[in-house]
Amino acid sequence: MKGTRVFIAAIMLAIGFGSIRGADTHTVAHQDAVTAGFAAMSPIKGNFINNLRPALAIDFSHRLNHAFGIGIESLWAFNTSRLYSAMHSSTAIDNAYVGPYAFCDFMGNRNNSPINFGITAGCGWGHSFSHLEGYDHNYFATRAGLFFDYNFTPEFTFSLRPSFLWNMSDGGAAQSSVSYNASRCAFVFQAGLKYRFGDGFVYCRKSSADTDLPGLNSEVNSLRQRCDSLQQVISTVRPSGDVIQEVTINNHNNTVYDIFFRAGSAVVEADQMTNVERIAMQLKQNLKATVLIMGYASKDGAHDSNLKLSLDRALAVRLLLMSRYGIDASRINAQGCGEGHIFTEESWNRVCICTIKLTL
Repeated sequence: MKGTRVFIAAIMLAIGFGSIRGADTHTVAHQDAVTAGFAAMSPIKGNFINNLRPALAIDFSHRLNHAFGIGIESLWAFNTSRLYSAMHSSTAIDNAYVGPYAFCDFMGNRNNSPINFGITAGCGWGHSFSHLEGYDHNYFATRAGLFFDYNFTPEFTFSLRPSFLWNMSDGGAAQSSVSYNASRCAFVFQAGLKYRFGDGFVYCRKSSADTDLPGLNSEVNSLRQRCDSLQQVISTVRPSGDVIQEVTINNHNNTVYDIFFRAGSAVVEADQMTNVERIAMQLKQNLKATVLIMGYASKDGAHDSNLKLSLDRALAVRLLLMSRYGIDASRINAQGCGEGHIFTEESWNRVCICTIKLTL
């Protein structure tokens, strides 16, 4: 009974684990496969070496999803030794096993991994062919074990499969009971070539807060760090607009603000509005102050176009000061100066240089 529970537990584990892993996202190359190979098998009790014999192994399998599948398998043992101390069979093949099985792929072909491994469990028909002493019999058999696959191409796989094969009858005589008995168990080591064919699978992933959120948080933090790094690079290439230059010339305190523009544009961007507002505040605080707005363009484009663009930029700043902040037009002098050669970085020359003259 203990052995029976172990066998049933192996099947339930294959089904349950396959259902759980079936929620992950990836693609299985092919859903059907046929395997042909050879096996070495011998009873686990008795003279293991003397009873060792080769066998031909053939099976067909079908994946129900990326981790769980079913199949039909067969083993055909060649007559090379006296199995269980019995006489040689009169046939070349003296023992056979055919039956259905289920398997669970623990890897589930995750991320198209070349390696697959898992468990198999099945049951079926066992047969001992006629011996010289004149008896043969059928019996109920079970088989359980592991499999290890190496997929060296999407279609071809080298497969290893160690397993145990039980004769569940009471020695093939009365066959009145079914049980697991080490004396009626053989170890089978199978190696073969598997050919895959048929359609594949693509599954949607079920989100799990316990497993997904840590990974998503890590990804978000990584993106934030990358954003901060890019912002630092941008700040070195394009001034933020908050740079204030102060110089003293002939007893006049002239405050200079730079307002930068995008290529071919005369629109004051939101990130440049800070300096526009500062200009307006200083003009409101000192009613005698005036501002000279000198617009520039980079050397990209035709000279006439750049001259007009530079004037449009100066007038755009002037219009903001008048309409949004109520600065009188007489206190604002806007000029278009064409192509600028103020900065070595060419993109910085798309600028309006606003000089506030504060008379002391």
